[in-house]
Amino acid sequence: MGSDVIQALIRREGSHFVAECVELPLGRESDSLDGAIRDIEDAIRRYLRARTGENPHFRLLVSLYFGQSSPAEF
Repeated sequence: MGSDVIQALIRREGSHFVAECVELPLGRESDSLDGAIRDIEDAIRRYLRARTGENPHFRLLVSLYFGQSSPAEF
């Protein structure tokens, strides 16, 4: 695996967390965008579990840009 770094802002909203991806490097070893998002969710889940000691619920916000001006959010 390369030296790709995924940056995410994680904040608490009530009893849940929201993780917003700031940068999503393309060309990862995942077979698809769905695979990349699963990898990101897994990494965030492990991070939150280590920090909180529990299995927290969170929402993942990812913004992708196709071309010059067509954002898509998942």
